[in-house]
Amino acid sequence: MRTLNDLNTVTGELVDEGQLDELRETDWAARSERGVEVFRYDQGMQVLDHPDLLKGPSFQYRLDALGIQGEARRYVDMGITNTEGEQRRQMRASMGALFRPAQIAKLRDAIRTSARVLLDGIEAPDDFDLMDYCWNIPARTYCDLVSVPYEKKDMVIRVADSILGTLLKVDHSRREEAEAAILESVDVVREHLDLRRGNLGDDFTSVMIRQQMDGLLTEDQLVAQSFALLQASVDNTAHQMSHAFGNLLQNPDRWQAFIDDRSLRGPIIEETIRLFPRFGTIFRLAARDTVIDDLEISEGTWVFVSVRAGQRDAEAFEDPAVYTTDRKKKRPLMFGAGPYNCLGQNLARMEIEEALDAVADRFPDIRLSGKWERNHHNAVSETRRLHVDLGQEVVPPVAEAAEPEASSVSATEYSESESGHRAASVPPGEQVITGVIHGLVSAGRDSMSLELRAADGSPLPEWEPGSHIDVTLPNGEMRQYSLCGSLEDRRSYRVAVLHEEESSGGSSYVHEELRVGDRVEIQGPRNNFVFEPAPTYRFVAGGIGITAILPMAREAARQGADWSLIYLARNAERHALHDELMELPGYRLELMTTEKNGRPSLQQVTGKHSDGALLYACGPTELMNALYESDWPEDAIRIERFAPDTEAINAPKEAFRVNLTESEMALNVPEDKSILDVVEDAGIDWPYSCREGTCGSCETHILRGTADHRDAVLTPSERKENEYMMICVSRAQTDELDLEI
Repeated sequence: MRTLNDLNTVTGELVDEGQLDELRETDWAARSERGVEVFRYDQGMQVLDHPDLLKGPSFQYRLDALGIQGEARRYVDMGITNTEGEQRRQMRASMGALFRPAQIAKLRDAIRTSARVLLDGIEAPDDFDLMDYCWNIPARTYCDLVSVPYEKKDMVIRVADSILGTLLKVDHSRREEAEAAILESVDVVREHLDLRRGNLGDDFTSVMIRQQMDGLLTEDQLVAQSFALLQASVDNTAHQMSHAFGNLLQNPDRWQAFIDDRSLRGPIIEETIRLFPRFGTIFRLAARDTVIDDLEISEGTWVFVSVRAGQRDAEAFEDPAVYTTDRKKKRPLMFGAGPYNCLGQNLARMEIEEALDAVADRFPDIRLSGKWERNHHNAVSETRRLHVDLGQEVVPPVAEAAEPEASSVSATEYSESESGHRAASVPPGEQVITGVIHGLVSAGRDSMSLELRAADGSPLPEWEPGSHIDVTLPNGEMRQYSLCGSLEDRRSYRVAVLHEEESSGGSSYVHEELRVGDRVEIQGPRNNFVFEPAPTYRFVAGGIGITAILPMAREAARQGADWSLIYLARNAERHALHDELMELPGYRLELMTTEKNGRPSLQQVTGKHSDGALLYACGPTELMNALYESDWPEDAIRIERFAPDTEAINAPKEAFRVNLTESEMALNVPEDKSILDVVEDAGIDWPYSCREGTCGSCETHILRGTADHRDAVLTPSERKENEYMMICVSRAQTDELDLEI
C-alpha cells in the first residue's frame, strides 16, 4: 500500500494532452501542491463513486480562494452544490424525480421549438457566432423549467456566466462581478417565487414551492435551490454544446457524416463529451482516511480527477485518441458518479441533440468562417467564439410567434374555473390544496368520517371511483385515504379512517386530536384502482375497505349495470358508513358479520362468475389473497389492499443484481436491502411514498429478467406480464434485472 509521499510530483496547470498522456502512462496518480492527481479512468471512477470523498467542499474551496463572503456566500453555501449528508440527500431528492428521463422528455417539444426559433432572422449569416446560439438554447430552457418569460433569457445568460465562469476558474479578476451576479440572481429568484406562490403550476419552481409548503425545504433553501438550478442549467450546457459543434465543424467530414446519417447524433454527443469535455478536472475532499486502489488517502486530502486524461485512457477506451461513432457507450467521468451523479445530464444531452438537428435541417452547408477559439483551464474548457458561415438556408424560418407549447404556465397565464377562481394548470393527481376539516363524525365503531374542503372555498378537483388522496395532517404525518363521498359534490371530499390498534401516528391523531377547522394539505386525487366498464360487477369489501368500494357500487347503479355487494366485518358495529350503505338497494347488498355467522365460504364471498363480469375487492390481506383461489379468472379480479401484504414482504430474501439502463449503473441488492434502498444509496432519486408496496409511487419499468412481486398494487395478470414492479418491496426471481432507471 502506498501513501502520498510515494507518488511522483507534478506542477503547473495540467491541461496539455501530451503531458497528461505521459503522466497517465507513468502512474495512475501523482502528487501536486494541492493534493492527489488522478489520471486513469477506473481509479477516477472509484474516486467519484466513493461516499467518503465529498463534492460539497469543492465549491467552498473555490469560494474561499476567491474571498467571496457575506450574503452572496450564504446563498451559495445553502445550495445543493455546497451541502453534504442528509441535507444534500433531501435537497437532491426534492429535485430528483423532476429530472427523470420520462419527465425531461416532456420538455423536448419546447426545446425543439427554441432551437429552431433562434435560427430566425440572423443578420449576418456569413459570419455568425454560433456560441450565441449555444447560450440561448439552455437559457430559454431554464425559462421553461421555472416558467419565467423568455425576455429574461439575456439576464439568465449574463448571471450564469458571471457566476460559474468566475467560480470554476477561480478568476480573481471577476470576483466582484460574481458577487453582484449572485445577489442579483437571488433577487430575481425571490421575485419569481413571490409571483408563483399564488399561481402554482407544474414547472420546477411550483414543485419546489410545494415542497417548501410541505416542510421539505426551508424558505432559504427554496431560494438557494432555485438559484442553484439557474447556475447548473445554463453555463455548462452552453459550452458543451459549443464543443459538439466545434468538434464537427473543424472536421467537415464529421459534419457531413452527421448530415448523411442522423442516427449518429447520440454517438457524436458521447464522443464529444469524451474528447472535448467541458470539465477538465473534478475534485473531492477526503472526509476520512480512504483507500483508492493501492493508495492510502488521508482525511483532509484533496483528490483531483483529470477528466481529460481519464477519458483518453487506453485501458478503458480502445484507440482512445481516435474519434469514432462506433464506440461502445461508457459512463463519462465528466458527469460524476454515485451520490454526485449529475441530475441534469439527460436534459443537457437533449438540448444538444435538438440544437444539432435544428442547424443540420436549416443550414446543412454550415462551415467555420474563422477559428474555434477556446480557453483551457485546469478545471474547465470553454468556447470564446465559434464564427461560422451558415451557408444556404434550405427550409423556411419558424415564426417567432410560435412559442413552445410545452412551456410551463407563465406568471400571467391562468385558467378560469366555473366559480371564477384562478388556478394554474396542474397535471391530474399533482394538485396540492390547502384544505380544512369541515366535519368529523363517527362512521361506525373505531371509524371516523372526515369531510374536507378547500380552505378558500374553491371547487375541488373531480375524481372517479377508486381514487384516493394524500392528506398531510397537522402533525406532519401524510396518509392516503380512499375517497368515499359523492362524485357530484365538488365542494367537499369525504374519507373514513379506521382507528388502528397499532397506529404509527396517522389514525390515532385523526381519532384523538384532529378537530373541525384544522388545516391540512390535500394532494391528488390519484387513481390506482380504476373502475372499468363491465355488464356485471361483484363487489367485496372487508372492514374499512368499504371506502374504496362504495363509490363503485354507486356508479354501477347509476350506469344500470347488474351488481351485488358483500361487506364483511367482525360485527354490525364495525360496518363503516352504515347510513350511506342503507341508501343502496337492499336486495343487492349483503352485510355479513363473522362474529355471528362465522366465516363465509369462498363461494359465498365471490358469487358465481359470468361472462364479462368483474370482481372488485378491497380489504385485509388474507381476504384479498383468498379471492385468487376462487373460480373467478384472475384477469377478472381487481383488488386494492389497505395494508401491505406482510406475508409476501417478509418471505425469504436473496441477493441479486440490478442493471439501471438510464443511469448506466449495475448495483448489487443484498438480502437486507430493497432495490429502492440501493438506488438511493447510489445517489439516484426515484419517486416513492409508502415503502411498503401499497401506493404504486415507485412503479418501475422492467426491461429484462423476472420480478418477484411483493406489492399490493399489481393484479395477478399484471404480475404475469412482468412489465412493471414496485421497487420498494419487490425483488427478483432471476439473478439479474434490467430496470429503466
